[in-house]
Amino acid sequence: MKVQGEFTVAHWDQEPVEGFPEQMSVARASVVYEASGEIAGKLTVEYLMYCADVGTEGTQDEGAPTTYVGFMLFEGSLGEQTGSFALIDRGAYADFTPASDLSIESDSGAGDLAGITGTGRYYARDDKMIIELDYEL
Repeated sequence: MKVQGEFTVAHWDQEPVEGFPEQMSVARASVVYEASGEIAGKLTVEYLMYCADVGTEGTQDEGAPTTYVGFMLFEGSLGEQTGSFALIDRGAYADFTPASDLSIESDSGAGDLAGITGTGRYYARDDKMIIELDYEL
């Protein structure tokens, strides 16, 4: 089954990860998204992000290309089914635009979503963040 929703950032807390060479920027972010539409609920994610485009002062340009991986927990509803499941988020951010591929972790579903499998993605379109899932129960 295919579902789509929109989401917004409800919380973003980012800290640098120490110990990497000066020309690299590695950060950890704790993020909460709120989704609405056919995918409705809360997405809580822990990201690790890498950016090699670091300026001479050791600072990263805000729109610099970044690669990230995240472990995400969805709590809410997909259509009429309510529950939770975990996803792996692999993506990139360039020119102020994120794009990610998502995979649902097997055996992570609970509630009506027990047994869920599938993939998805999220991306920016017309100043909105779109999330799509293609899943089976």
